[in-house]
Amino acid sequence: MEPKRVAAPAGRAFTFLKGVYKQISAPDDGALPIPAPVRGVARWALVLYRELDRHQAFSKASSLAYGTLVALVPLLVLVFAVLQSFGLLDLDGGALERLVFETFLGDIPMVRQILLPGLSNANFGVIGAVGTVGWLWISFRIYMTVEATFSEIFGTKVTRSLAQRVVTFYLLLTAGPIAFSLALYGSIQMARAAGIGHWDQVLGILVPVVLLTGFIKAVPSTHVRWGPAIAGGLVSGSLIQVGGFAFAMYLKLFGSTDPLRTLYGSLGIVPVFLFWLWLLWLFVLLGAEVAHVAQNYRSLVRAELEQRRTRAEKVRVPTVETAIEVASAAAWYFKRGRTPIDGAALAERCRIPGARIGVVLDVLEKANVLVHTKDDGWTLARAPELITVRDVVDPWRKSTTLRRGAGDPLTEQLGTSLQALLELPLSEAAERWVEPEDGGTSLTEGPAPARGTPGP
Repeated sequence: MEPKRVAAPAGRAFTFLKGVYKQISAPDDGALPIPAPVRGVARWALVLYRELDRHQAFSKASSLAYGTLVALVPLLVLVFAVLQSFGLLDLDGGALERLVFETFLGDIPMVRQILLPGLSNANFGVIGAVGTVGWLWISFRIYMTVEATFSEIFGTKVTRSLAQRVVTFYLLLTAGPIAFSLALYGSIQMARAAGIGHWDQVLGILVPVVLLTGFIKAVPSTHVRWGPAIAGGLVSGSLIQVGGFAFAMYLKLFGSTDPLRTLYGSLGIVPVFLFWLWLLWLFVLLGAEVAHVAQNYRSLVRAELEQRRTRAEKVRVPTVETAIEVASAAAWYFKRGRTPIDGAALAERCRIPGARIGVVLDVLEKANVLVHTKDDGWTLARAPELITVRDVVDPWRKSTTLRRGAGDPLTEQLGTSLQALLELPLSEAAERWVEPEDGGTSLTEGPAPARGTPGP
């Protein structure tokens, strides 16, 4: 008995949580006392989670992390070479370096020690023409991957021409860093002149948000409104800040005892850095998903509700009651001289999913209850007075395995009890169980009975 006592509360808890989920995800208010703001936030989060799962954000972040590991050095060298050629690194290169290495590169000391000396002296003369072209191509490939990923998140394909993509990439690689460096240097000078302290910390918070907002706005091959772009930028920028802080704390606390460092020495930094790149892209993609959901929330909810209705229709299977209802409706039309009747019209009249009416019509045709006419319609095979409910029930029961075996006492008892009902002709069933189209009375006297309640 003990397992039952344990299982019963667990089952009730699961049922309660399932009910809460249905209440949260349902479009209308339910019986559970969930405040509307809480329901709205939770429903929004559910939609976001489904979109993340549908777009496979975690696996996309992995592929982007591997690509970035290859393209990162060429991309950084090209950006720093552009800044060096315009003399912008001499203005306040330390601020730019801190922002790059402490924010976007996870504040990993060994990464800074390896990359910083080369980046500080980067120039196109050292790289050479061949190296510049090769590294431009590597960087352009990662840009195209990111563009395709962002466009997929927003439900569109990349529609820009190759020339447009090249120009956009060129501007992001040249004009973008130049404008960003000038704005960064200008804000630092203004803060110093105004005596504003801790401006570096403020920039560490603002810059990722601004950059990612512009990234979400510009990269997808579709129009992204500023409101959703800012929301996505705030989410990505905040996560990068929190994740960078937590990652730096991890390196300080466990860096010396990290088994990767112990086993592989300096090579252990590669998987550690790769893990950070995965987190970085996951944060960026999460911000893009937030912007996508914020921009398309209503249409996403409508699509989800439509999918639910479709799944619900697939779960419903025709029953013997369905077959009787369809045959009775056909008899109703037959008695009024309005046959043949289209299968879709029968489905609508009986409120049956259109995808399910075909199974019912096929069984009734094989049972010689209905016939398919040359006009692509359906009518009774003979007069409704000559067709009984048994002529529908027996073939239906023979066509399905969901029935008791022959000679079963329960089956025989039910058959005897329902004998009078089974011998009812369709001409009478049509008047008892089929609603008139105009909502009035049937051919017999008195009002039509409620739908689904058989007569005496």
